[in-house]
Amino acid sequence: MKKAYVVVVLILFSVPLFAQFDEIGLGGGLGAVFIGDTLWFDMRVNTELSIGKLGLGLDVPLRVSPKYGFRKADWESQKILGNIVKYVRWGQMGDPFHFRVGALYNSTLGDGFIMYDYNNRLREYDDPKLGVELGAIIGPVGFELITSDVKRLGIIGFRGLVRPMPQHIPIIKNFEIGASVVNDFNPGEPDTTLPAVMVYGADVGLPILNFQFLRFRIYGDYAAIKDKGHGMAYGAALSVPNILGLLQFDAKLEQRDLSEHFVPSYFDNMYEIDKASKYALLDTIVEPVKGTFGELAGTVLGEISVAGNYFHKHGVPGSGVLNIEATTGKAIPVLTANFRYHKDGIEKLNEVFSVNDRAFFIFEGGYRIYPFLTIYLTMRRSFIYDGTEGKYVPHDTYGTRLEFSWNFGGQ
Repeated sequence: MKKAYVVVVLILFSVPLFAQFDEIGLGGGLGAVFIGDTLWFDMRVNTELSIGKLGLGLDVPLRVSPKYGFRKADWESQKILGNIVKYVRWGQMGDPFHFRVGALYNSTLGDGFIMYDYNNRLREYDDPKLGVELGAIIGPVGFELITSDVKRLGIIGFRGLVRPMPQHIPIIKNFEIGASVVNDFNPGEPDTTLPAVMVYGADVGLPILNFQFLRFRIYGDYAAIKDKGHGMAYGAALSVPNILGLLQFDAKLEQRDLSEHFVPSYFDNMYEIDKASKYALLDTIVEPVKGTFGELAGTVLGEISVAGNYFHKHGVPGSGVLNIEATTGKAIPVLTANFRYHKDGIEKLNEVFSVNDRAFFIFEGGYRIYPFLTIYLTMRRSFIYDGTEGKYVPHDTYGTRLEFSWNFGGQ
């Protein structure tokens, strides 16, 4: 299997647009990639088509090489599901029944203490991973199943749950006990010499409020990494799915008690990138950690979104870590902006936006040249200490890209 290394990216995949019944959304991009030793100019169209609970994600590639012409290998029948049909889904995570086959972007088991926002498509494959996410609740029992790829032995995660309380008692009937195990049988992929990694745990949870417009839940989690460490967390999560179509809001606050050689959410959204070294890095965590974790996320008008999280170790000066992301989407005509900020080594509130060598931010501004064409300028700023001036000085890098999207309605 050949791997694709991106050398020039003029357009990244656009955010999927949604279609329901009589409306179709299209997005796409242009760029260039090396597959093996051959340079291919890459144009693609991507979208999600949805009818009710059924969703179909498409990513249609049109790759052309000056030497070989049109790349027919992208259209071989065995690659249609995975390359072109990125995923097929029914419902969404959290529904009484849902499934997804293909690309997994934010797969989470339970409260996410073992697996949180896992993405199986961070690496580029000519034969991409075909993941499965399946969940069902039948009466007082249920399960969640996630596998990274049905074609290769990789990650398999399972969570079983039971609601043991009498179902006629309000609130108490939703008390839930769960047990999870996630095993990566091939963490060194494609190197098969690394041993399998297993993380297992148990959880309890009680939805206090479970309305369509407001959800509030308290929970507790325990997890252990086989032959390494373990950890516990307990907290509360608040969700406001929709306020008059104007605002969506989520918040989480939890206390964490972690042993040495352990990290929460071991299978996270960057796992496919750093998994080969992640298990060994657990040995560098040589002290237990107790701390407070908080997370806030909100979306306004379905476009403007802000999300941030913060973790601070109890009794450890300068241990605060902050991440903030924001985007305007298409809420502002002609213009769009994306922002990300990271800072660690925080002790006091007034240090949140002061700079050090562990702070960086990324800003991306877009201008819509035409309704279907947007040009972006990206700037990444980090900071380096200058001994001569006695302060941190900025270090900037820049990039550009183009992106197109096209919407059209049907009758």
